[in-house]
Amino acid sequence: MCIDGTGLKYERCLQILEQLPTANKVIIINLEEGSQHEQLLQWPSVSGFFYKASSHNQISQGVRSIINGELWFSRKLLSRFMASNRKTPTKTPNSAFTLTKREKQILNLSASGAKNAEIAEALNVSTHTVKTHMYNLFKKIDVSNRIQAINWAKQHLPEHEMTL
Repeated sequence: MCIDGTGLKYERCLQILEQLPTANKVIIINLEEGSQHEQLLQWPSVSGFFYKASSHNQISQGVRSIINGELWFSRKLLSRFMASNRKTPTKTPNSAFTLTKREKQILNLSASGAKNAEIAEALNVSTHTVKTHMYNLFKKIDVSNRIQAINWAKQHLPEHEMTL
């Protein structure tokens, strides 16, 4: 159970944090060592933890650091928190920058619901040419249908290049 210096129980600490503006800096003192405090790291207002075993020097140094805009948490706690909250970044494919102008036009028309024949008519090309561009486009962005291609474009292409 998490108890701070005033004897508040862990659940009460969470209730207080919910009510505080995030601009406030909260320092929690007299914590017992343990991993149950990781949930408190998620609160933007919590700026530091000090354990019962912390020396006066550590507390003084930590408070000064917090006043200067830093955070003060144990390395072990931060390591566990980082390990459990890290996510593999989504890879932005280089192909976003290798799509031709025509492929972007076809993708844009496809996103508006146009069929191959309508795209061909709008661009003054044959339906075979549209199919070829679609095939090349699908290969470049590693998708297998129009819906996936449209979703890919929404995630990876700047708005000025697409009007989806």
